[in-house]
Amino acid sequence: MVGILRTVDQPQNAVKFKRNQNEEALKLKSEIEARMKNQSSKSDLSSLKELKSLLDEGIITQEEFDLKKKQILNI
Repeated sequence: MVGILRTVDQPQNAVKFKRNQNEEALKLKSEIEARMKNQSSKSDLSSLKELKSLLDEGIITQEEFDLKKKQILNI
């Protein structure tokens, strides 16, 4: 049977699914993407909190804070 090969980052992280496992593979892919998005959101929140602390301590300006905030939030 021919399989579908999904490679994540490097060959040692490759995962192989058979064609009849396509539905399971798609569910796994969705779960991984959801967890990655959640992790990214937590990381963004931590970065914003750290930036706010730097702003409050006078280490960065409001202008610098606003610029970095836009970059983190992709706006």
